[in-house]
Amino acid sequence: MHAAGACAWGLSSAADTSTTDLALLDRWLDSGRHASMDYMRRNRGLFATPSAMLEGVKTIISAAFAYRPADQSDRHPLFADYARGADYHKALRRRLKPAATALQEMFPQSRTRICVDSAPVREKYFAIRCGIAAPLRNGLVAVPGAGSKVFLAEILWTEETAIPATEPIPSPCGACRRCQQACPGGAICGDGSVDARRCLSYLTIEHDGDLPEDIPYGRRVFGCDICQDVCPLNSGACATPLEEFRLSPALAATDIESLVALDSQGHAALFAGSAAKRAPLERLRRNISRIANRPADPEGDGGPQKCGF
Repeated sequence: MHAAGACAWGLSSAADTSTTDLALLDRWLDSGRHASMDYMRRNRGLFATPSAMLEGVKTIISAAFAYRPADQSDRHPLFADYARGADYHKALRRRLKPAATALQEMFPQSRTRICVDSAPVREKYFAIRCGIAAPLRNGLVAVPGAGSKVFLAEILWTEETAIPATEPIPSPCGACRRCQQACPGGAICGDGSVDARRCLSYLTIEHDGDLPEDIPYGRRVFGCDICQDVCPLNSGACATPLEEFRLSPALAATDIESLVALDSQGHAALFAGSAAKRAPLERLRRNISRIANRPADPEGDGGPQKCGF
């Protein structure tokens, strides 16, 4: 897995997701904190049973890939860090394909399936379960040495293998509440969940219709990194060694003025091969219209937030 570029990986049994974890999911859904993401409720049964993703699955290989920028020059002031390079869905599938192929060649009777975010797999649950990540107050996970700016992906495998004994890494958050205090919408609930209805990432990327007026959006067009930027675990964490996840030249040359002038053809060209294509042009125009004539805030909302320590 390290040859694939993973900063951490581990094995866990593909047993059904724990009832405790599913109870947390159910409480989140019942409270309405999933906002318009109805697919989360529709797929609740799939989240509970990995075999729904691959019949006969016995083992889950979890892998984490760092995407943290090396410095401010590798960031874009209008886009979340994870979207500044190649689409991670496709990039990680390419990186994991040789490993999945090798497993099937070693065990010809076995089958594999690569899952990257879009499949209903409890990625954070299995990353924690296999001992490569710890849960955080802001609903993310952190990998030791890499922090929380990591992509998670899995290889589901029908072969049974020895699972090394691992202890889950306890949450390192303790009494720290920097993420809660810094979140512009007050979306971080403190129990490891996030209220999407107040989260700038959800609102700028997935929410249709008007944006809530009582949230300070700053100059964010696609996503938000504030809760990660203020997290002490990300101060000094390793930067990504993977070229795909560095700032693309096309996005680096993009500013508010060029986004205002963007048409459907330009949108398709600019975001081809990028995770930012998730937000259609109409949604980007809505986000851009809030800030097109707004000067950058000297206190920092004109760009990615810096750690306050």
